[in-house]
Amino acid sequence: MKNNTLIALLFILCTVATFGQSNVDVVKKLYGQGRLSEAMKYMEAASDEAKRDVDFQIICGDICFELDDLPNAEKYYRKAKDRDSDYLPMLMKLGRVLHLQKKYKEAFELLGEAIDEGDDKVEPFLEYAAAHIRDRNIGDAQTMIARAKKIDGKDARVFLTSGDMYFAQGIYELARKDYLEALKYDDSNIEARSNLATSYYWLANREADSELRSEYFALCLQEWQNVIEYDDNNAKAFFEQGKILFWANRPLDAAPKLNRLVTLRPDHKLGRWYLAQSLQSINRCDSAAAHLNWVAENIDSVKVKSRILLAQCYFINKNYSDAVGAYEKIISDTTLSLKDMKMYGNASLLLGDTAKAVEIWDKTIEMKPDASCGLMMMLGQLSYMEKEYIRAAQYFTLKLATSGCSDEKDARANSLLGQSYLFAANKEGLDEKQKLNMLDSSEIYLNNAIKLDSNNFRAQIYLGDVYAGRGDKEDAALLYENIIEKTSLDKVKYKANLRQAYAKISGLYLKLKQLDKVIEYGKAWAEFQAESEYGSLYVAIAYHNKYAGEQNEGDFDRACKWYRKVLEINPNNKSAKKSLNDLGC
Repeated sequence: MKNNTLIALLFILCTVATFGQSNVDVVKKLYGQGRLSEAMKYMEAASDEAKRDVDFQIICGDICFELDDLPNAEKYYRKAKDRDSDYLPMLMKLGRVLHLQKKYKEAFELLGEAIDEGDDKVEPFLEYAAAHIRDRNIGDAQTMIARAKKIDGKDARVFLTSGDMYFAQGIYELARKDYLEALKYDDSNIEARSNLATSYYWLANREADSELRSEYFALCLQEWQNVIEYDDNNAKAFFEQGKILFWANRPLDAAPKLNRLVTLRPDHKLGRWYLAQSLQSINRCDSAAAHLNWVAENIDSVKVKSRILLAQCYFINKNYSDAVGAYEKIISDTTLSLKDMKMYGNASLLLGDTAKAVEIWDKTIEMKPDASCGLMMMLGQLSYMEKEYIRAAQYFTLKLATSGCSDEKDARANSLLGQSYLFAANKEGLDEKQKLNMLDSSEIYLNNAIKLDSNNFRAQIYLGDVYAGRGDKEDAALLYENIIEKTSLDKVKYKANLRQAYAKISGLYLKLKQLDKVIEYGKAWAEFQAESEYGSLYVAIAYHNKYAGEQNEGDFDRACKWYRKVLEINPNNKSAKKSLNDLGC
């Protein structure tokens, strides 16, 4: 019992300690962790709590400075100045932030005061030099750097500022040398390492030799990694690494760097945008979606692009409803690419809205016919499967008429176009002239398909149907016989075509009452495809019809025998059962 009471008391004490932290403590802790955006939330109250703490006011100014909030940085540095107007760090930092805001007169007054206060130190001279570098007053900058060097010629910061001077002039090789010199005297100087990395970046961008350029980029990435090893809360290092890897088309490597950046700087717009694209490109769309939504809400210049990537993410994740919703929002603001129009249509189709999908794809084809050949074929086949043969014929005709779609698949398009006209001719409600016109069109395109591919036996079978539909039954029979002869040379490869040809010719000869021919081809079919009852059924029907006409007992026995064969293969064949019963076998 005592142990339980002690544990409870310790828990209460720990809770009180956590929640009892002052705003000042919270800001210092978050600042130490590099979580500057979060620190900003507590800073106003913390600054009021520590009105007399000059160093804390400077910390608040530093946080704002690192977040590029110069007006607020100035505000906190001025608070420090109100408490101690001669404090050297304050004079330099306030002078810097004023100069960056182009408040030059007061800036140089403060920087001059800093030199007066610290004329035996390198820092104020280098801060003054930095201002001259920003103003491109290189001669004045060199003078200040020289004065600092006289005070301490081995101070890494002297070489750092000298490197910055060369960097500002675009002389990256000399800048690099000075940054390396600075690191000789202070290996842990993060600013020198950061600037060295940036020098390598620009040397790489200027280098024509691809091998040397790759070497500079590698050195750049390594220097940023060195910075991270000294300071794993250095947001700039993570951003620069992520940026280089992103533009090098290495999203898998870029994503972790950019994710760390966004953890440290949630409001870093460009970093968020690069991260969102990196995650999307490696199909980590669940993670990308949140960042894409944030970008769409916060960066107007890429709002549409981010929503397009978000829609693509939804589609990749098979979240078709959200994909359609996202595309519907986008399409009012921009013209979608061919790729996105296809995704939009596919998402609609997969949601069961075929009409909408077709409408979208029709617009896609209209946008860019030469790049929509596959889409024309797909819509033609979709219409064909829905038995909308006239619409199917329109898509196949468009495909064949589009110059950019002339390829090896033309044989298939011709064949499907011929089939579409054939089946359209068999629709109810057509007069004889309309039917014959469609059969004539079917013949043209089926013959085209056969010319392009002499082994297109499917097209040849349908051509036989065209002949039969026009009443040219003898021509149809000859064509079916020719198909059987050719496909029988490779019964495995052309099994489906051979089966179809046997079915066609058996049915045709039955209509023509050429019963011996039905028996001939029915038996050949039964031998070729013993697992199917239909060849045997045609033979049985032919003998049955012969017996009905001639009353020959031999035909009676043979009819009974073949009906029984049918039932051996398929005991549930109703036609065979009924016929056996009718015959009284």
